[in-house]
Amino acid sequence: LVDWKYQGVEMGEGRVPVAPHVVKYKGQFYLSGNDAPLYRAPAILGPYELVGDWTDVSGRPFAGTANGREWVGAFDVDIFVDDDDKPYLYFPARSTEGIDVVPLDPQQLNRFLAAPKRLFGFDPSHVGERYGEMNEYPDVSWIEGPWMLKRKGTYYLQYSASGTQWLSYAAGMYTGRSPMGPFTYAAVN
Repeated sequence: LVDWKYQGVEMGEGRVPVAPHVVKYKGQFYLSGNDAPLYRAPAILGPYELVGDWTDVSGRPFAGTANGREWVGAFDVDIFVDDDDKPYLYFPARSTEGIDVVPLDPQQLNRFLAAPKRLFGFDPSHVGERYGEMNEYPDVSWIEGPWMLKRKGTYYLQYSASGTQWLSYAAGMYTGRSPMGPFTYAAVN
């Protein structure tokens, strides 16, 4: 990562989402981000065209409630494609709720094949997840930024906490043997 060349992404409609994520799947590039729909393009720089909003298994817009607040759409998305070509969406359930995963429909990538599954939530004993410059607020957190990778049969689920506004903002990791879990808090955190 020494030599970089800035190149803009072409959007057929809409704009590049905040905290964008791009994945290649079945010869196409898919782009989404914070509270953004899913876009698709034949090349990594676009032009990206709208696929649609994230929808639950019944086809309704994906929405929920976290800490008493309603929300619509997925946030800080990570689309992971496993070795068997099955796609999964990882996203934070917002605030202290933790990280969720859902299998995606390979024919309609913005559609969930099941209800999302909670992989882990905020654990105040994990000091790095707590709010504050020195992680001093034991009851508050913002779990976000999931990123899945697989190496030698182990799934590594990285995430961030406790909020970008704090000097204590950090990354943590869980490991598992399946993309759907269960996951164990890594000893190296």
